[in-house]
Amino acid sequence: MLGPLVVLDGDRARPVDGHRRRALLAALVSRRGRTVPPAELEDALWPDGPPPSAHHTLHTHVSRLRRELGVPVEARDGGYALDVPAEAVDAGRFGALLAAARRVPEQDPERAVRLLTEALALWRGPAYGGAADLPGVRAEARALEARRLQARERLATALVHAGRPDDAVVVAEALVADEPARETGWAELIRALVAAGRPADGVAAYHRAAAELAELGLLPAAALRAAQAEALAAPDHAQAPGAGAPDAAPGPDGHPDPERTPAVPSTWSPLVGRDADLRALDDLLQDARLVTLLGPGGVGKTRLALEVLRTRQTRHRSGVRWVDLASVHDASAVAASTVSALGVTTDAGPTAAALRRAGALDVLVVLDNCEHVLDAVAEVVEELLAGGRARLLATSRERLGVPAERVHPVRPLGTEGDGAARRLFLDRAAAAGAHVDEGDLATVDAVVQQLDGLPLAIEMAAARTMTTGLRELADALRADAADLRSPHRRGSERHRTLRAVIAWSQRLLDDRQREALQRWPVLAGPVPIQDAVAVLEVEPRDVEDLVARSLLLLHPTP
Repeated sequence: MLGPLVVLDGDRARPVDGHRRRALLAALVSRRGRTVPPAELEDALWPDGPPPSAHHTLHTHVSRLRRELGVPVEARDGGYALDVPAEAVDAGRFGALLAAARRVPEQDPERAVRLLTEALALWRGPAYGGAADLPGVRAEARALEARRLQARERLATALVHAGRPDDAVVVAEALVADEPARETGWAELIRALVAAGRPADGVAAYHRAAAELAELGLLPAAALRAAQAEALAAPDHAQAPGAGAPDAAPGPDGHPDPERTPAVPSTWSPLVGRDADLRALDDLLQDARLVTLLGPGGVGKTRLALEVLRTRQTRHRSGVRWVDLASVHDASAVAASTVSALGVTTDAGPTAAALRRAGALDVLVVLDNCEHVLDAVAEVVEELLAGGRARLLATSRERLGVPAERVHPVRPLGTEGDGAARRLFLDRAAAAGAHVDEGDLATVDAVVQQLDGLPLAIEMAAARTMTTGLRELADALRADAADLRSPHRRGSERHRTLRAVIAWSQRLLDDRQREALQRWPVLAGPVPIQDAVAVLEVEPRDVEDLVARSLLLLHPTP
């Protein structure tokens, strides 16, 4: 099927002689496993109309296929069938190899290259050869040709990821020579040239593609323009996947705009107790294009997001971007602030178009502190996702509510024994110049338990050990933990004190929810929702809203 029709008998090829016999075999093999009515087979043998003897002649051709070529055609009630396993047909083997290549993990691109190469090697010419235009065969032949083109594109991509961009260029050049109007093929060629350290040739390939499309009266679509933007943003040296990010984000016409490239905040202190979170997020971001880090203020969502950026920054061709929304209080300014932080402008069109251009890049974008402008953030996220490639990581005290969203709850650190909360306190206390003896560990454990394992509060408390003894610190926290202050001179106002963290969360509540939260301390520990509703005299939905806003945590049922 993947070329002129041939029947293989062991290693010996047996050509199918006679155009009617070829037409009959093509009609049967294109519907293998199904019963084909005689009328459909007659249409394939006599496209201009069957003769009076068509029924008898059809039966004769079927008998010759069986006798002379050994083709197992079955006579069934209602017609004829060629019922053979998929591996008995080259098109079936081709499909199996493509499916196997799709299942190969990203970490093993060489295996994908081998499978795709083997699949494409099965082709000997156009699908079905000269029988491709017969009625009933045409659709199957076109479908096979389309899958062949997709396989060639996937091979180019796999070669790039396997560190063989020069080979990818050869594959992609051959593809666009055969299909000059295929934009996805041109996009693969441009990316292969960029990976091979030839971004200027990538830009030239874009102009070649645009010229081919112009002859057909077409303009380059978003995917091809995104590939051009990556070529324009690439440095002059080789940049294979994982070699680093471009120096600047693309401007509205795809040109890099160094003045608008945002800075990602630096992290100087080690991240403690989040190894499991990092592994889970890495797995999530392999498949999901939007992941929201959900948790209360001070639990460490921003710090965790920064660590994700650090570990993944070399895995995205267009790098990583940081969008800090903490200081954006006007919801109408969220889209413009995001576009600016991404390094693009709206000079070439509306803000939504700029967001989609950014979303077409292979980039990881963090949207930090979303909870106070959720509706506006949701709109921005939908435009970025519409670009088709960007991956988004949001931090919020409440989920965004976008259909593509995957949520990863960020929990307080464990406070039992030599847990992460104790390790964080000891690390930050040492940084402050304090020495904690072995005999003080019980007091440290009492402090971190008093602070519910909240990383921000633990860091604030540890910083005070420079001026306050551990026992005095524990007593002060029992009296008023909200009085803790950040040791850092810079940082957002809402994180300068623990009281400010709490106030920020309360500001986002309505009166009923705020009243329910303020009454909650009368409950000493975990409590069923129906008991809390009865004691606090609030509506169940108010309690559920507090959980949704990360102000109450669901306690696991034993």
